[in-house]
Amino acid sequence: MRVILEDSEFVVPHGARETTWFVRVRDAWVAAHATEGAVSERLEAGPGTVWRRRLELDLPAGARLMRVESSPNLQRKTPLEYLAGGSKSGRKVLRREFLVTAKGELAHFEATRPTAPKPKK
Repeated sequence: MRVILEDSEFVVPHGARETTWFVRVRDAWVAAHATEGAVSERLEAGPGTVWRRRLELDLPAGARLMRVESSPNLQRKTPLEYLAGGSKSGRKVLRREFLVTAKGELAHFEATRPTAPKPKK
């Protein structure tokens, strides 16, 4: 199935918002633009746009994708919270997983993270 995605970076207050797509290949996440057979096309960057890239991939139904959105963290801190916060990046990162449906569409997928078993007492 032909899937079309877009990686991008836009200027927003206090920094930039970046969106990057990844494809699950065996047991690892691989940047969509670096997957085998991916066709990448640089798109025109208008006002407020740092860059945009259109990606076309041939993926089977059931393929897993992840969209990672990174943006400035605009959370206000008191001076004490700021000093105690250490060297945090100041970025807010949102990861969402998707599955390719039989119709070639993307459906949101809630991945379940395995938890470690609790030790016996």
